[in-house]
Amino acid sequence: MKSDVADQRLMTRTKPLIAQCPKPDFLPHHHSILVVDDTAANLNLLTRILGNEGYKVRVAPNGKMAIRSALSHPPDLILLDIKIPDLDGYSICQRLKAEPQTSDVPILFISALDAVIDKIMAFSVGGVDYITKPFEPMEVLARIEHQLRLRYFQLQLEHQNQQLQLLFDASQAIAQAQDVSTAFEAILARICETLHWDYGEAWILNRDQSHWIYGQAHYAPNPVAEDWFILRQNLAFATGQGLIGQAAASREMIWFDAVSHESCPDYPICSQLLELENFQNGLTLPICLGDDVLAVLMFFYQIPAINSPSPRSEQQIRQLLKVVATQLGEMLQRKKAETALQEANRELERLATYDGLTQIANRRYFDQYLQEIWQVSQEKGEYLSLILWDLEHFKQYNDCYGHPAGDRCLYEVSQAASRVVHRKTDLLARYGGEEFAVILPNTPIQGAIAVAQGIQQAIYQLQIPHKTSSVRPYITLSLGIASLIPQGNYSPQELIQLADLALYQAKKSGRDRWCYEALPTRLHRN
Repeated sequence: MKSDVADQRLMTRTKPLIAQCPKPDFLPHHHSILVVDDTAANLNLLTRILGNEGYKVRVAPNGKMAIRSALSHPPDLILLDIKIPDLDGYSICQRLKAEPQTSDVPILFISALDAVIDKIMAFSVGGVDYITKPFEPMEVLARIEHQLRLRYFQLQLEHQNQQLQLLFDASQAIAQAQDVSTAFEAILARICETLHWDYGEAWILNRDQSHWIYGQAHYAPNPVAEDWFILRQNLAFATGQGLIGQAAASREMIWFDAVSHESCPDYPICSQLLELENFQNGLTLPICLGDDVLAVLMFFYQIPAINSPSPRSEQQIRQLLKVVATQLGEMLQRKKAETALQEANRELERLATYDGLTQIANRRYFDQYLQEIWQVSQEKGEYLSLILWDLEHFKQYNDCYGHPAGDRCLYEVSQAASRVVHRKTDLLARYGGEEFAVILPNTPIQGAIAVAQGIQQAIYQLQIPHKTSSVRPYITLSLGIASLIPQGNYSPQELIQLADLALYQAKKSGRDRWCYEALPTRLHRN
């Protein structure tokens, strides 16, 4: 009874003084404070003092309850006594500082111990301040507000640093990306890593801008996310449909704590998976530039485990992504323009290096590639082989069937040969007219003969009629093969001359066959 009267008198005496101490308006309201003390009177007094100032107060009369309470719902600040029977305050502080979700929570020691060594110990284990009992309520409030103020500015600074770091990482990733698709993948990866989220995907408009289609995704190593990815990538949504359409239409971020049948039309497809794994929380983020919505990013995350880092609040994430989304719009637009220019340049290069009729490399690219691969083969000491081949009596074919038929014949023959010449380093080219060439890096004569035989068989199987041929009643070809290891006293032209000589011998020997030359010059025929 005496204790209650004393507490009441203390509250009455200090209330006018507390009222004179203004709370900073930049601090968020309703901070939660965990008070750890084994004395009921102290718990009651501190609960009343803090409660009157608008704080949400939780109490723990022993160490085990304090640790369990702090880890399950991390408070904004902890008032911690030292003399606690089951676990002293120093041990409690060390344990909480070792846990990811409570490592940054400010801990103020409040104790009757006033020796210097006690205070040094409190700061050494991670305490941020030390209040000696008996305490003045006004001092307690001032110290609490000071620590909350410091924590607030620390979080603001961390938040700004995260924004800058995320923007820097995203800009670097976009700059290094080969195209818009890989840029999206990099952006999704950076955002998921920053927010510790499980899955992100990008949706873009199709060509006629009638539907949102899957563009790219990123997910952590997680079987659930992989299953979700497989289900999602074949979906498409009308421009106003579902969360994706809603986010694009409103141009605003949409936060959802649980996907439902009403909020997401595609939910029935994945409902069992979502409900089982609790994989139904997240947001949609439209990426805008001016009046255009360039893409809609969608993120999903599972409810964090007990020992995972404390998740950011919705407000923090909204602030972070709002700034990021504004910058990403400009970055992506530049990447789209850059990608379009690259595609145009590639098309120009293709037109300059490929034969329009046969859709294989032209003579210009043949000369360029032979020179390049000659140098590589010379440096590595590897065999380089060349096949020259042409169609028998092709002038008579054009005279008999007409030039349009001759063009079709050249196209069919080149496509059949391209299915035989399939290595990335090999090159099939139109050498001129009805003449073709095949460059085979790192290929000795036996390998070149096998390719020549494959081309010959592929053309036979086409059975293109050629009634004016003196060889067979369908299109045939002669092939000349040459092979050597490039050395300083040789040149690419000598390899061409060897293959041309072998081709001449194949024709002289009766056509519809292959011959080959190798250094030292020895003629071989089939």
